[in-house]
Amino acid sequence: MGIQTPGDLKAFLWKRLPMLRKHAVGKDQVSDLVDAVLVEFPERSLGIVKQGGHDQGLIEEQLLQSVKRHYCLARGEDEHNVGMIWTLIVLNVASAIIAEIVKWWWANADNRDQMARWKNLGRKRNG
Repeated sequence: MGIQTPGDLKAFLWKRLPMLRKHAVGKDQVSDLVDAVLVEFPERSLGIVKQGGHDQGLIEEQLLQSVKRHYCLARGEDEHNVGMIWTLIVLNVASAIIAEIVKWWWANADNRDQMARWKNLGRKRNG
């Protein structure tokens, strides 16, 4: 039936991520990164740009920086004081996760609707 929950998306991404990247950080950190991407996902901004265009790349770069901030805050770490090697590894994995989620999001309108539902549920829980 496809991806119906954030957990389904995490399982899908775990299968799709390159072996070395995902095992470098582990399943828990991949899950935390996916959560950060889902919270920060810029569906409105992506919805108004051309798929695969330069602007999409800029939005993905901004998303990566937002994910870094969100991830560090959620873990109680100062984003400016984490180790360089750790940062490179995690940002590399986060970049791969973002690329896969953006591909999934663009794949069809049902995926975009699903993302909107998840974000709305998150806002209701936190608001």
